[in-house]
Amino acid sequence: MYMRHKCIIFILLLVFIFPVSLYAQERAKKKMSIEERIEYLQKEIDELKSLLKKQREEKRREQEIKRREIISVEAPQIISPKNVKVSLGGQYRINFYSARNESNNILKDHDDQRAARVRIRQNIDLKFNNGLSTHLQLELQHTTDNVTTTDMRLGNKKTDVSVRHAVIRYCSQNGTIIEAGIIPLHDFFHDAMFSSDWDYNPVAANFVIPIGKNGKLRLFAADLKEGEENISQDDFIHYQADYLFKIGKADLTITGTALNLQEDPSYGRSDAWHYNFGVGYSFPFRSIKINGFFMGSYTEKELIGTNDDASGIAMLLELKRKIGRGDFGFLFSYATGNDEGEGFLPPMAFSKTFGYWGYTGILTVQGPTDTGFDFDAVNISNNGLGLTTFQARYVFPVMDKLSLYTAAGWFGNTDAPDERKSTLGIDLFGMGIYKFNRYLELDLGLAYAHMRDSVSGYFQGVQHGGRILFNQDIGEKRDKIVTFGRLQAEF
Repeated sequence: MYMRHKCIIFILLLVFIFPVSLYAQERAKKKMSIEERIEYLQKEIDELKSLLKKQREEKRREQEIKRREIISVEAPQIISPKNVKVSLGGQYRINFYSARNESNNILKDHDDQRAARVRIRQNIDLKFNNGLSTHLQLELQHTTDNVTTTDMRLGNKKTDVSVRHAVIRYCSQNGTIIEAGIIPLHDFFHDAMFSSDWDYNPVAANFVIPIGKNGKLRLFAADLKEGEENISQDDFIHYQADYLFKIGKADLTITGTALNLQEDPSYGRSDAWHYNFGVGYSFPFRSIKINGFFMGSYTEKELIGTNDDASGIAMLLELKRKIGRGDFGFLFSYATGNDEGEGFLPPMAFSKTFGYWGYTGILTVQGPTDTGFDFDAVNISNNGLGLTTFQARYVFPVMDKLSLYTAAGWFGNTDAPDERKSTLGIDLFGMGIYKFNRYLELDLGLAYAHMRDSVSGYFQGVQHGGRILFNQDIGEKRDKIVTFGRLQAEF
């Protein structure tokens, strides 16, 4: 009986447990099937993602190939950002002024000028990692037509934005610099010979060669005026050699200049020559900084149309030192001349350009007076008539961001023809300079000059046939009073 009960219980257990076990196994099978399904679906998703990624990559490569094909037609060489450094300098300025001329000539009395002018210069500089660099400067010259669209004017002719500089520059491993293009060129003689600040930017080739530890040699040839391309000797060519070196604390420069110019064909020659030669110096002496130069010139008579060749000497001495809170400067200049213009002549007398060689604001020019009333400024020799100047300036801080510039000058000892006076005049100048930051500056000032009839402005230059042009009629006296301002951002 007992055995029978055990059998019955065992059978019942089998009947009950077996279906439960089968049910559990079936549930496990169903559960594994879902996990496998999820894994399968995940694999399909990953494969689709991989396929889409490959398709996108293929499309990107096709677009890149097309882009390179287009660029290769427009620009055969592609510049990589890793190989070039780009910088964008510039000068944005607004000049405004009111100039009043009071003359003893009743026909010219109260000859007033008044204007506000904008000038923009934008630089684009590229520097490569292999010694090569380029420099481009675009310029919007002073504007006069300001309704709806501002145009640049050259005289009375509208022009587009112009190229002022365009330079290819290469620096070799030994420090030799080679430049070619439209190059800004300046002298090493106080801007009294020629100056890139005053548009001395000819087509040129320029070389700067290091010599020893403290020396360098600059050589250039510049074409200032091409003339006719089918005529070989009607150009204005400037050849220059400068050797800069140190002796102790002194900086010295030895220079030689040769200008080959077209002259008046009526003299039977196609061209003639002008030469400058001299030495410049700069050295400290106790608390004083001494700068200056001695220069000679020789000009063939065919260039100026006189009976004799022109020759002369010029010298400049500048003393600078700190006095109180400010900086004091004294400048003396002297150039020989005669009433036919056969004295000392700088290159700018032939190019009819200028430079910031003086301290004052009318008979010489500062940046804020380099605008529409600057035609009374004279070069260092008054166009070969000879000139002596005494000039002084004092620049001192008034407060943190405000400083004051004051200057005065006497200009005279010129040998003008036709009983013109030997004194050009006196020039007084005062200006406040407010710096908002290192880039933005506001200048406001007042300039006054009393001028006699012997002023021959820089723009008159050297004339053919022995003629010398003057800014005023014989016997005319003129007082020029100017209030001016300049807002400039330079970076």
